[in-house]
Amino acid sequence: KHTMRIVLWMGVLLACVSVCHAQGPAATSSSRGAFVGVDEDQNLCLTPPTDGRVMLGEIDVLATISQQATLIDNLQAYVGAQEELNVALQCRAQSNGFDMSMALATRGAVDFESFEIQGRHYLAVATHRIVHYEYESTIFVWDGTQFTPYQSIPTVGARSFRHFMIKDRHYLAVANFKRSDEEYDVESELFQWQEGMFHPFQQIPTKGAADWEHFVIDDQDYLVVANNIVSVTPGKSLATYRVNSTVFKWDGGQFAPIQDILTYGAFDWEHFEIEGEHFLVVANNNDESIRNIDSMLYRWDGGQGQLVRIQRIPTHGACDWEHFVINGTHFLAVANIFDGDTYRLNSEVFKWDGSQLVSFQKISTSAAADLQHVEIDGSHFLAVANNYDGASYLVQSHVFKWDGNKFVPFQQIATQGARSWEYFEISGTRYLGVANNFNGNSYEINSAILQWNSRCFV
Repeated sequence: KHTMRIVLWMGVLLACVSVCHAQGPAATSSSRGAFVGVDEDQNLCLTPPTDGRVMLGEIDVLATISQQATLIDNLQAYVGAQEELNVALQCRAQSNGFDMSMALATRGAVDFESFEIQGRHYLAVATHRIVHYEYESTIFVWDGTQFTPYQSIPTVGARSFRHFMIKDRHYLAVANFKRSDEEYDVESELFQWQEGMFHPFQQIPTKGAADWEHFVIDDQDYLVVANNIVSVTPGKSLATYRVNSTVFKWDGGQFAPIQDILTYGAFDWEHFEIEGEHFLVVANNNDESIRNIDSMLYRWDGGQGQLVRIQRIPTHGACDWEHFVINGTHFLAVANIFDGDTYRLNSEVFKWDGSQLVSFQKISTSAAADLQHVEIDGSHFLAVANNYDGASYLVQSHVFKWDGNKFVPFQQIATQGARSWEYFEISGTRYLGVANNFNGNSYEINSAILQWNSRCFV
């Protein structure tokens, strides 16, 4: 009986299996015991069970009923993994190109920030550059069926937006990166919502600002800026990535600096809270020409009223941190973009062990620029914005799904120099937006909004 079932399944496998390249990156084990992986071309594929007897069909060498039962379980799992892959490939076919839920007319987009004000949904899109850097960024509003332009915001090489509230007031902070390839000492700006529009509220001197993070501790509001680079000699090309990033505190009328922290090409700050303690982690991207540098984890010391470094974390051109919680366990994932040699390298998921972050899982990525955690009906996903593969910006970005033990490949999405993901919901419908920055020839390209259809994003 066991032998007959195995022969039948082997026939099914030989007819429909699509296997990974033998020399591709290490595949990731699926929840079904077989493997769904990513090959050297960043395509989803299957890696067969490693038992050579399974692949050759040498069933007669299995000596015991127990071994036969194990083989049957493995083959069932393999067929199940094929089914999972077929769903993923169907999703990919639906989402290739830009005939998705909707295209968004953007130019040189690097960041999306979604927010809601008085029942209306908005999406702020940071424009970094087109030909030069002094371009307006755009706030879109949802009109019931699509996003339409609502307000233009003057920006200078914008890298990111951050929306937050203080009491009943809405604010939008923009991180302005540079005015030209030699001028990084530019002011970033804080806007306040008044009478249906954002108006300039406070200008803050920054140095190649890449990100703002807002956080609240004991009802006190703070902002921290990730300063990436500073001009050594104004107007000259000489610059350094060793620059202080700054923590600001709300004094009731504006934000005032309270702490400088030496960072190395900082690209992102991420705040999170565990059992009443507050932490911030910075993505250090570059120490002059060195990309394999440590990012830093800080804990808030309430007595000193400042951040104290508690851990160094090895990263490789880190661009983004993403914090999330699964079944009560805290995780942080880092997007690694370049290690000095290759853009095809692992990004990494870390797990909080009660006192520090420890490596949990490595994920194959291509110049990963951003990460976005998504939870839908109890399922957890991690979207990776793959920016470049060393030869082309027309690369597949990936969505990974939590299988109960780890993240496994779930969906591929065609992107063009992707720089950011943003997840949001409108009237119960779930969306995932991607900021497409550059296709290798032009910054004048559409970004995309994908819609969840109960199986995948399309």
